[in-house]
This record gives sequence, structure tokens and C-alpha cells, in this order.
Amino acid sequence: MTPPRPNPPPAIQDILAASARVALLTGPAACGKTETALAFYEHFASEDGPRCLLLAPNAPAVAALRRRLLERSPRGATVSPHVTTFAALAARVLAARQPVRVLPAFQRHLLLRRIVSELSAAGQLEALAPIADTGGLIDSLDRSIAELKRAAVDPEALAAAVGRQQGKNADLLRVYRRYQQCLHETQAYDLEGQMWLLRDRLAELPADAPLPALGGIRAVAAVVFTDFTPTQLRVLALLAERVERTLVTLVLDDDARQRMWHWTRRTRDNLRRAFGDGLREIALPPAGPLPLQPAWEKVFDIDAPSAPPPEGLEIVAAAGSDAEIATVAARVKRLLADGAPVGSIAVVARSLEGRREAIERIFAECDIPIAPAPVVLSNVPIVRFVLDVASLAPRFAFRDVLRVIQSSYFRPETLGPFDRAAVAAAQAAIHQGNVLEGRDAYARACERLTRRAESIREDERDEDEAAPASPAESPAHLAAAGQMLEALFGLSAQCGKSHNLRPLLVALDLPAAARGSDEPAIIARDLRALAALDDALSQIPPGEALADLDALRRALAAVRCPPERRESLVDVLDVLDARSLRYDHVLLVGAGEGELPRKFDDVSLMGETDRAAWARRGVRLDSRSDLAAREMLLFYLAVSRADRSLALSYLESDSSGRPGAPGNFLLSLLQPFGGVEALAGAGRVETVPPGQFVPPPARLASRRDAFNGAVAGWFRDEPAHAGLLPWAAQAQPEKIARCAAGLFARHRRWTAGGCDCFDG
Repeated sequence: MTPPRPNPPPAIQDILAASARVALLTGPAACGKTETALAFYEHFASEDGPRCLLLAPNAPAVAALRRRLLERSPRGATVSPHVTTFAALAARVLAARQPVRVLPAFQRHLLLRRIVSELSAAGQLEALAPIADTGGLIDSLDRSIAELKRAAVDPEALAAAVGRQQGKNADLLRVYRRYQQCLHETQAYDLEGQMWLLRDRLAELPADAPLPALGGIRAVAAVVFTDFTPTQLRVLALLAERVERTLVTLVLDDDARQRMWHWTRRTRDNLRRAFGDGLREIALPPAGPLPLQPAWEKVFDIDAPSAPPPEGLEIVAAAGSDAEIATVAARVKRLLADGAPVGSIAVVARSLEGRREAIERIFAECDIPIAPAPVVLSNVPIVRFVLDVASLAPRFAFRDVLRVIQSSYFRPETLGPFDRAAVAAAQAAIHQGNVLEGRDAYARACERLTRRAESIREDERDEDEAAPASPAESPAHLAAAGQMLEALFGLSAQCGKSHNLRPLLVALDLPAAARGSDEPAIIARDLRALAALDDALSQIPPGEALADLDALRRALAAVRCPPERRESLVDVLDVLDARSLRYDHVLLVGAGEGELPRKFDDVSLMGETDRAAWARRGVRLDSRSDLAAREMLLFYLAVSRADRSLALSYLESDSSGRPGAPGNFLLSLLQPFGGVEALAGAGRVETVPPGQFVPPPARLASRRDAFNGAVAGWFRDEPAHAGLLPWAAQAQPEKIARCAAGLFARHRRWTAGGCDCFDG
């Protein structure tokens, strides 16, 4: 028997009873759209497994939906839940017919680099030729082509929009055409091209043919999307033709905040055009009163009436980004100490770029486990060492050579019969020989110093007592240093000619170098990085020559080193990943001016004038006004993720003392409640002053803060920190002893009256 299901939401009956086979479920945040979609999914379950395909916008949403399905299952298990993203669906369906070669970011970067070099050499780049050898151009081309393909604009459509224009638009068209031609010749697909192929394969299927790799599917639900690309929308329409029912949920409300709803209202209009009369629209009313509901109901509503701030809404104004993150970490630790369940707390930012390192470092100091993020492969120390060795040639600058031989990854024994004494002698030869650069300069310096050391040794033989020579002064070690450097330079020169790092990995035995660390976590990280590097290098087609090592270094910036797997008590994500999830407690960092809304960088080659002109010719790309409306929607979704408490932080000043201010979105959120001043009067604003050495007792979250608090309480005689001293004396007795001596000296030596014998 099929196990009993939870009572379905009322809207599910309207969806299943409607004559239209496609239903659009709209409503504000937290009104039950996702709950209805899960009930829709369960309605099509059977003994053999699910018969509904659930589509979500990103991996965090997929994981959350699977978790909720598991929690709702009476048996505590689900059989192969069909919850996936569009990209994963494309890979699955296409692989059922024939495996498709997908072009990863690393290969895409190298391909664009080669195309630009060829077009520039042939004189076919007019405006972009002067910057053809820069990494920034390749990144801009990559983003521009990806945006064009997401908008389903092929080279011919772009050619029609560009017309007879010259300059950068014509150059972009030439690069795009050659890029697509190379993909076609090699039968490779980028992520957007994979979606195009899925669209075409589904369109070719006969009406009565089963869906590849999706046998038995009777329904499709697209959940928690805010928009669809034209290709995704076409795929959804083709799927809807082959199933009994299709459900789409969309966050959208009919209120005065028309600009905020611009993005999802446009998505609703696109759905109407795609499905016509076959679409049934169902609007859900707002849910019952939630603690923080007034906050997101009033944001961006200029006519919202004044009201007291809702319970659970607080603000953090910090001096410096580290102080901001430390205050957030202290709040997280208090919530965990008060019994907040794992997974009920989220730290959210508009973008984690530039913040992730500080979050991981400070949360580690506070003993709060979080899942580490993938890091750029070229930023991992052992990969930097490989690139440093390969980049020595042809200059062999002394600073570069010293950086290599002083690295903990450098093992002289891999180059021959050399040891650490040879390394010390090489350093001495570079300094004493005044070597600046040039391969031969190192050999001459070692030979010159070797002769001098032998001469000194001959002179010392005539003395009765000869002083023992240090390894750096030994003729044998200096000669070995010259041979070691020559072997190292030979490896670097070989890499410089072939631009192939794989022989270097073998010659330097880098896996053994990685295992030489005393830290298991560092060993694991380096081995993962070496595996990722080897995999990336294996993707370079045989016989393809790279322009230079800088091109390889920039391409490796697109590769990520997988992080270690460990427990996480708190979710740390950006707004895009968090937009479809819900938490008891949300801490939104970076709500200051210039951060939220995010400043738009013109990294694309397609400016606003181009977009407006192309729109009149049928090529529609997002404009800056569209992106501003999207920022409003993302802020609404971010603040509406919280069920019980919401804390927003901003920088009152940066680390240099330059003043900051709350962002426009934060001010709009607080305006109905009297602004920052009203919340400060109600004790809802926590201010972190600059240079705060010891946080207040309620905000102590790390061992360092606790030790500083113990010492501060000792020096200042503060009762609030007095209880920390016994812990500090037991945890770090040596530091406490040093502090005790300093305290005695300070308070006794300069005290009027009799002098103690202690002299400091």
C-alpha cells in the first residue's frame, strides 16, 4: 500500500481539477507555494517510485527539496527522487542517447584565447587587437558569449542585430562565430549549448515517444524559479506536451511594488505567451501572520504606514569587515548555544567574493564548523609553486629563484644528489654573488664563490687552528648548489618551451612534497589540488600549443579545487543560492552602501546603447534597469528567508576609518519602522566601535577574545571579565605568567612609596 500522505494544501485540488494542463501558482514569500508543489509531487508517487519531475534553479534548492521530501515521507525514505536542475536534466537526457562532450570552463578559456590570438594575427580584430593579449578580454568575451547563448541568440541572430556596425561589436561577432564553429567541429558543447541540444532533441521526439531517461514521468513541476531563459522555457513547454500535468511556482504579488515585481511579472508574461489558453493561473494569499512578515511586506512600499519594528529584527553597525564578521559569528554562536538546530541558521551575502576567506577564518576561530567553499586552483600554494617553477625561464630573476628554493614544497633530492645544505649554499651564492637575473649568472656566482672558498681553505691549512666552515661556505656545497640550480633551470626552460606542466609534476615528485606537511588537512588539500591540476592539464588537446604560461595561469583561474568534506552547523551562501530556502535565523551581511544593491561592473562588451539598439532588431538582453529591479527582488527574497530572527549588518566605517552608511535597500526596509534611529532607541542596533580589543562579555565567541577578556579584566579590574581568569590560567599558563610579570612591573615600579626589589 502507498503510505498515507500529509493533508494536501487547498490549492492542490484546484490544480488537479483544472481543465488546463499547465498551472501557474503565484504568491508572495512564505505563502505555501513550495508546500503545494511538494504535495503535487507526492500526488504522482507510486509503489514503483515518483512519477513527477521536480525542477529547481540551483544545487542548494535541489538539496533542500530532497531533504523536505525525505522529512515528509512516512517511511523516512524516498526512492530515487526526481529532483534536479535544468543543466543536470540536459546531461541525463542527452547521455541516454549518446554521451555528450561538455566543455568545462578551463577548456572554454583556452579555446577563446586561441581564437583571439588567431584572429588578431590575421588582422581580423579591429577594436580589440590592442588588448588581444590581456586576460580581461577573454573573461569579458566568455561572459558576453554566455549571456548571448542564455538569451538564445545564435551568431546569425547577432549578425542581424549588429548589421554593418564595425568596431568591438563586429569583433565580438567574429569571435562568437569562430567559437561556435570550433564547438561544432569538435562536437563539444558548453553549458548553454547543452541546453540548446536538449531543446532540439525534445523537439525531434514524436508526440507519443517516451522521454529519454524519464520513463514513467506523468507530471513536471518547476519550483522556486524567478525567471527562465528562453531555452529553459522552451524545454519546459516541450516537457509539458508529453505529461499529464505541469506546475510552475513564481513569487509574485499584486501590490503597489511594481518595480520590485518587474522581473517575475515579466516571467509570468513569458509563460502566458508560451502556454496561451493552456495555462491556469492560481494566486495564493499571504500566509498567516509571521513574526517578520511586516518587514518584507513593507519593503520598497513608499506608502507603507508607520508601525513598530517586528520582533526579531536587529541591525549591526560595525567598524571594519572583520569586526562585522566577528559580530555575526558571535550571534551565530549564541543561537547555537541556545539550542538552534543544525541547518536552521544562514549567513547570507549578496556576494561572498572577498568575504568568504574572512568568514571561514573567523568562524574557525570561534569553533563554528562551516562547509568550506571551493577555491581557485591557481591560488592553492602547491599549484602556485608549480607555476612559479615553470615561470622562472627565461629571465631567472633572483627573487623568483629564491621564492622557489625557499618553498617548503621544494625538495632538492628530486633534482639529483642534493640536500638542504645545497639549498643554503644556493641562497648564499645568490646574495653574496650579487646575482640579479640570467641563467649563466648563477653558475658564475657559484664558481666564483667555490674558488674563493677553496682559497680560504688553503690559507687555513697553514694556520694551527682552522675555524669550521658553514655549509654555505663549503666548496663542495657551493659546487652542488650550482648543479642543483642548473637542473632546476633546465626543468623550467623545458616547461617554458612546451608550456606543459605535467613533466614538472613528475620530476619534482610533488605528491611526496605534499605529504611532507605535518598538517593532515594541508596534505589533503594539496593532493586534491594536484589531482585537479592534472585533470585540467589532461583536457588540453594533444599538439595544441599555448601562447605562454600566463595564458595557462589565467585559464587555471577558472578551475576550482574541491574543498574538504566536513560537518557544517551553519549555511553560508549568497543571495542567489538562498533565494529558495527558509531558515529560522538569517544574518544578512553587507547591507551597506555600495554593497546592496550591488554596483554593476561593465564587464560585458555589450553596452546599454548596444542592448537598446539590438532590442529593436529582435535581440533582447537584460538592461541595467532590469538588473536594478532584480536587485530589489533578491533583497526581498533575502529578508523573507527568516522565520524567527533577521539581523542585517553594514559597515559604519571600513578598516581605514573611511565612513560608511546603510544601503538604500536597508533604509527602505527600516523606513516604516522609524529608521535606524528608532531601532537604536529600542535597543535593536548593535554598534561595534573601531579598535575594539575586547568585545563585551555577551559577544565573546573565540578563545582569543576570551583570553583578551581575562587579561583586560585583570588589568582594568572589570568584574564582567573576572570569571575568565581561571580558565585563561589553565588554558594558556605561559601567557598568563608573562602578563603577570608585566602587570607587577607596571603597578609596582611607578607606585609612590617604598620600592619593591623586582626590577622588571
